[in-house]
Amino acid sequence: MVNVSRQIILLLFLSILFCFSQPASAGSLTQTQVNIRNKPFSPFIFDQFQVDVRPVQGKKRDLQFRASISQSEQILSANLYYKQSDELGYRLIPMERLPGMKPEFTAKIPTDQLWNPTVHYYTEFLTQKSVIKTTEQAVHLNGFEEDLSQIPELLMTEIVVNSKNRKGKDAFEFIEVYNTTHAPISLRHYQLRYRNPAQGVEMDDIYSFHTSPITISPGKPYVFWLRKKGQEHLTVADFNAMYKSHLKEGEHLSVIESKGLSNSKSRLVSITTNIGEEVSSASYRLKPSLFSEHRSLLFKYPMDGTTQMKLISKVEEEPTPGKVLKAQIPTEKKEISQDVHKPVIEDMTDNQPIKPTEGIEMRADVQDDQSVKTVKLRYRTNRHEDFKEVLLQKDHNDRLFHHIIYSPELIGKERLEYQIEASDGENQAMTMKKTIDVEQVSKAHGLRLNVEEGDTVSGVFHLKATADQKKSIKLMIDGKPIRQVFPALEADPYLAFDVKGTNLYFKNGVSIGKHLLSIFDDSTKVYRTYTIPIPEKHLEKAGPQTISFHAGTKSSPFDRFPGENHDDFELKNVQMILSNGTQILPLNASQHEEWKMGDGGSAKKVRAFQFQIPKQAYASSYIQWDTRRLKEGVHVVQAKTADESQSVRVKVDNTGPKIKSNIQANDQYKGVFTLKAKVTDRWSDIAEMKAYLDGKPISLPYQTSSSELEPGEHTLKIKAKDAAGNKSTLKKVFKTVHEHPETPERVSDRTKKESSKQTVLTNDPTNDQLDYSFYRAYQYTSLHPSMKIFKYAAETEPPKHLNETGEMIFSNRERNRIAFADGKSVETKDLQHFPYHRFQIKVHHDVREKDVVEAVWKGSSLSGRKVTMYAWNHQQEKWDKITHHFAKDEKEFYLKGLLSVRQYMKNQTFDLLVQDEISKTLKPYKMVWMSDTQYYARSYPHIFKKMVEWIRDQRDPLNIQYVFHTGDIVDDSKDKQWNRADTFMRVLDQHHIPYGVLAGNHDVRHKDGHYREYGRYFGAKRFEDKPYYGESYQNNRGHYDLISAGGNDYMMVYMGWGIKQNEIDWLNRVISEHPDRIVILNFHEYLLVSGNRSPIGDLIFHQVVKRHPNIVAVFSGHYHGASRKVDEIDDDHDGKVDRKVYQILADYQSGPEGGQGFMRLITADQEKNKLHFTTYSPYLNQEHFYDPKTYGDQDEFSIDVDLTPKMKSVKTNYFELNVYTNVLLGEVKGVKSGKKATFEWKGLKPNQEYYWYTVAKDRFEGKAISPIWKIHTKK
Repeated sequence: MVNVSRQIILLLFLSILFCFSQPASAGSLTQTQVNIRNKPFSPFIFDQFQVDVRPVQGKKRDLQFRASISQSEQILSANLYYKQSDELGYRLIPMERLPGMKPEFTAKIPTDQLWNPTVHYYTEFLTQKSVIKTTEQAVHLNGFEEDLSQIPELLMTEIVVNSKNRKGKDAFEFIEVYNTTHAPISLRHYQLRYRNPAQGVEMDDIYSFHTSPITISPGKPYVFWLRKKGQEHLTVADFNAMYKSHLKEGEHLSVIESKGLSNSKSRLVSITTNIGEEVSSASYRLKPSLFSEHRSLLFKYPMDGTTQMKLISKVEEEPTPGKVLKAQIPTEKKEISQDVHKPVIEDMTDNQPIKPTEGIEMRADVQDDQSVKTVKLRYRTNRHEDFKEVLLQKDHNDRLFHHIIYSPELIGKERLEYQIEASDGENQAMTMKKTIDVEQVSKAHGLRLNVEEGDTVSGVFHLKATADQKKSIKLMIDGKPIRQVFPALEADPYLAFDVKGTNLYFKNGVSIGKHLLSIFDDSTKVYRTYTIPIPEKHLEKAGPQTISFHAGTKSSPFDRFPGENHDDFELKNVQMILSNGTQILPLNASQHEEWKMGDGGSAKKVRAFQFQIPKQAYASSYIQWDTRRLKEGVHVVQAKTADESQSVRVKVDNTGPKIKSNIQANDQYKGVFTLKAKVTDRWSDIAEMKAYLDGKPISLPYQTSSSELEPGEHTLKIKAKDAAGNKSTLKKVFKTVHEHPETPERVSDRTKKESSKQTVLTNDPTNDQLDYSFYRAYQYTSLHPSMKIFKYAAETEPPKHLNETGEMIFSNRERNRIAFADGKSVETKDLQHFPYHRFQIKVHHDVREKDVVEAVWKGSSLSGRKVTMYAWNHQQEKWDKITHHFAKDEKEFYLKGLLSVRQYMKNQTFDLLVQDEISKTLKPYKMVWMSDTQYYARSYPHIFKKMVEWIRDQRDPLNIQYVFHTGDIVDDSKDKQWNRADTFMRVLDQHHIPYGVLAGNHDVRHKDGHYREYGRYFGAKRFEDKPYYGESYQNNRGHYDLISAGGNDYMMVYMGWGIKQNEIDWLNRVISEHPDRIVILNFHEYLLVSGNRSPIGDLIFHQVVKRHPNIVAVFSGHYHGASRKVDEIDDDHDGKVDRKVYQILADYQSGPEGGQGFMRLITADQEKNKLHFTTYSPYLNQEHFYDPKTYGDQDEFSIDVDLTPKMKSVKTNYFELNVYTNVLLGEVKGVKSGKKATFEWKGLKPNQEYYWYTVAKDRFEGKAISPIWKIHTKK
């Protein structure tokens, strides 16, 4: 009940309940919340209020307040005051009035701002005359129980990121760490880490204490002052004066030299063990409105079993380094159980000898019954030096410990000695010392030569002798001294350097003079060491050596085309290393300095380093030994100094291997024979042998025959190379006879009522005796009653179904016109669809799978047209292409093809179709081009969805006929992104919108070139049933689509990332098979932003584009931007331009939100014979990615293409289906060439038609098959 005064009746109902709602940003206050710590609770009381509280408690729910009041005065505002700690005081949240006549108000405390089990509160109502307040109440919440066993031993309690400035920089930023346990904690097993979450753990700034004697007392805080570079003059006394503290360095505080903490960006500070396991972490992100200088971020221990600290005060309190609030820490100290067991170390390093240029990966597994805190690798390459120590991090993938010792530390060393140490914080374990041998290129000590006993040398050989110290060395060959020798390095030196921040899309490089030494194009987040050999021939003979680093573009290390984007990365530790391990530092730079490379800010595209190789390093003597002046065989090479001598015997070999073959030049071969060869070399081993028959590689011995080879000349070529590099080639031209007999002729037909005698004759070109076999056959033409013939013009090529609705059957007159190959024909024309003739033949019930079936069509079409014969595949229910022909003119031609009975016969019926491949829809049409949708798949799926749904909705209004996608469908080859891309692109599938895709580098894991995920989601299986899908290359790595629109016939050809010669060969083949189509090529990488071609683009242009006159355009993405290049090509080499090829780049991913859904629209203008290009974003409903006022026609332009609609025609003159069975009717053997062979076929029925054929064979595998002949028995 409520007491009233001055006729004020107040009915207040306050309910506290937890309800699910959208949580606020982690650790943030709403903008209307105000801290009123300095305002004590002293309510202005008119009367006493009694409030019933009915809390509903739960975890992870907002705390909701609702109040209603009834009185005569108008309520101007209502506020909720709450506190979770007396130390931090009350905070204010304005209450929101709910709609309605009754004055009701609501407020909530978001769950992410609740951190105490008890919340105290009161409400305050402001009227025109008074302030009405409730008494202080409390609500107890679940989910905040304290479990000491789950609380980390070290907490991050206070962070100051925006302190008072000195010389324009924050000078007194600090991090406070608290020990929750009952025992002192030494920090030698811990690290402080500072992280940008966007860059990941690999880029953490790490402050390690494993060599520092820092100990945090039980239940006490410890402060780390992050002093920036340039502020070394500030002391601990300055720090204490700033915060009015009394901290002693080494006891309560330590100074860390750092880069400082970000004021406004999202960051994470953590304390971890030395192996990288997180103990506790504190995250923050401050809005610009909260840039309060000299204010703290306060954190409370985690109560949810995680390591993440709870932010309880954001820049509201003044800093108190070395002091913690009771609300921040547990009520009791944490007990730490005694650990008596040592960690167990399993060394998993491969201890086999290593090559110094390859480096070695050290691996270990470390286990402990409680926790491993430190794992350390100790190693050295010189037993007289101290061990180096490296702290190892646990790999999050395999949970092992790894460390790579790179080649700069191994070159010139004989062995690597190492051991692994581990600690759990109390106990320590260590492996036994182990040694790994390092295999150096040359003998390490004493006088030595660069050849060994028994080596083979040839040509001009770089003969070299080396002593331990620079001495006078004499060289002798076969006892004869060499008059003049030259100083040299013993072996090629190496360049070593560390880089980070490189991006694998860019070709960064190292050069010496005009020579490119290497390209490094892997992505690196952390520093990685590269070691590159420097050929001595590229070194200057005198003076310093200049080596340059190049921040490359995506196409070259060098700045070939101004305006191209260059990679940005960091470089350090540049050094030259001689083969004996001597380190040479650059003359013009500090080894440990970091240099920024690239085209932004202070970075440089090219940075040169100079090295001076000391004269004493040229301890070798060498000569250019021309071994060609010596007799082949064994020779003695000797080196001498005043006190040493070294000699070896070597073999000189300057002659290629001897090759002998059993094939005799110009001989003629008949029957079966074997090609053989013997390759020998007197002084060297045979390193390689290759054989070719008529230009095709074969393996010897190789068996063939005159029946397998074409008659006439053949060339056997054998190439061999010995171990010294000498090469030899043997070429033998031989002949084979014309082995096959001529096609048999029927010379006599004596057919009776129930039998028939048939006589045949043929000639064998080599007069071999012949064996004749006679077989049953069947033949069907348009006159046969079991053949039905249809005509139609379908919407697709080939038709989608076996029988198309609307087909018309041939009339008897039409059937008679194609009964004989006599020039008469039946023609079907169409301007809008695909005309065809379909032949359905029901064959004899004796026809089986083993029989050979042949379809023969004779007819014609229009000049330049492609006519194709198809057979209906009953197993896959689709038309299969059997054969095709390109009509050069309107003369008649044949289409012949063999048919598989298993695939194409059902219920003894075959269906064949002959069709012209052209279609037309007279309505104007558009095409859409998408590219590089990777960021939509990763971060902006709503944009991807909007794009494909727009295409779906506009398909009919805009007559969209086709959609291109030129790669980088996803950003990372991960299932989540693939599932999104699959879902969105399937919109096109579901609405039967033709489209083609290819794989970009992001789709195949960049350099891995792994097509597994791409093939799983966008492989050939997704497309193979679509009528426009032409042919797949390696599961849709490449493919082509046949698209016809507006009477224009296109071939859209695609090839994905990683194009090499096999891919180029496939492209050339399929394009050459479609010379009548307008070809548009699609690649991921081709054209640069500068309008020049990339290296792979150049290769494709010269090996593909220039070869095919019907290629009109090349589309590509990959490079961020839009550009185009037009090349004029003279196809017939008459000095006149025959065509223009438009090479176009469109990639908008560098724009906001990954490109904001911009894509290219291509409109066909058949009246002007142009394709018009524009850009449009369905997401923004906006044209032009590039403003035409600023960028001109960069995004809106036209290209010239002949878009005149073409007529289509199929004209049939004759058709027959032949069945060659294996039913043997008779045999006649041993017949001389040119003599007759007769057989009698008995058991026939009167007045019936029969078909047969014969096969003539000789004993040398020669064979000839006759046509099918018909006989008709008498009545």
